[in-house]
Amino acid sequence: MKRSLVLGIAMVFVMVMYGSTIFALSDHTFSGRIVMIDPKLKLLIVKNKNNDEMSFHVEKGTEILIGGSPKLLGELQKGEDVTVTYAMSGHLPIAKNAKVNPTSPQS
Repeated sequence: MKRSLVLGIAMVFVMVMYGSTIFALSDHTFSGRIVMIDPKLKLLIVKNKNNDEMSFHVEKGTEILIGGSPKLLGELQKGEDVTVTYAMSGHLPIAKNAKVNPTSPQS
């Protein structure tokens, strides 16, 4: 009886941990205007229409596209409309890709 209780608790623990790992690895998207780019800090900050702001860490493998062409983080400009696909690593949003519409107005 005691053994089956311990086994049951262990199974629940594994399912909870596995489920949270799957959620953490899933992709999310955030669209808005670029308010700041810092290539040295590898940081991209975007604000949406609701004035919600998100900061994204940009890694070496992050794909940045402007009009479908690959670019560097430093080539993005403040005011461009962008959609960022990201995954959470703990509490840190990691950008997987950032896609800019080349005809978006700039401020």
